[in-house]
This record gives sequence, C-alpha cells and structure tokens, in this order.
Amino acid sequence: MKNKLLFVGALFGLLSVMMGAYIDHVLTAKLSEHALHSVSSAQRFLQYYALVICLIGFSTRAVHSRLLVMAGWMFITGTFCFSFGINAAVLLGFPALIKIVPVGGGLVMLAWILLAGCAFAG
Repeated sequence: MKNKLLFVGALFGLLSVMMGAYIDHVLTAKLSEHALHSVSSAQRFLQYYALVICLIGFSTRAVHSRLLVMAGWMFITGTFCFSFGINAAVLLGFPALIKIVPVGGGLVMLAWILLAGCAFAG
C-alpha cells in the first residue's frame, strides 16, 4: 500500500457515513438525549478528521515531510481514541473507555501543533 494515511482517512470517512446513518435511522429512538448527543459528536469528529487525514495523505505525495506524516498519524490516533472511545462507552457499554476520550483530544491538539510546525520546516 503506497499511502496508508489516505487509506485510513478514507476508511474513517466511510465509517463516519455508516455511523451517521446508524445514528439517524436506528439510535435516535433508542438512546437518551445525552447519549445521542455524545455519539453524534463522535461521528461528526470522525467525519471532520477523516477529511483532514485524507488531505494530509494527499499532501505527502507532493511534500516529503516526516513532520507531516507524524501529524497525520497523530490525527489518526487522536481521532480513534476520541470517537471510538465515546462509541465504545455509550454503545457497547464499556464506560471505563470514556477515560481515553480526553487523551484523544490531547493527541489531536498535538497533531495540530505538528501540522503548524510544517509551515516552518524546510
């Protein structure tokens, strides 16, 4: 596989669309308002960062930057911890996994810092 970042970004995009459909067509009638808000936030976060990850994947084809690749993988890890942590806690009944959600948010913040650092890298 030539572009793992693009592949994972596209996979996250697919999962976000599937999750959005599942939320709208199945979960709306089954979850409390708070739980529905949580999984909707996780789905939206997954969708936005799928686009960011895909853009980074495309960018690595033109710009060979280790910092850019690190930012991409940091976005992947952070998005996974955030979105899948919420979904696992709410939908699968593993409330202890909610503890990885802030870790995911922190990793995404670090990813943005790494991406900003790319502006200064040669």
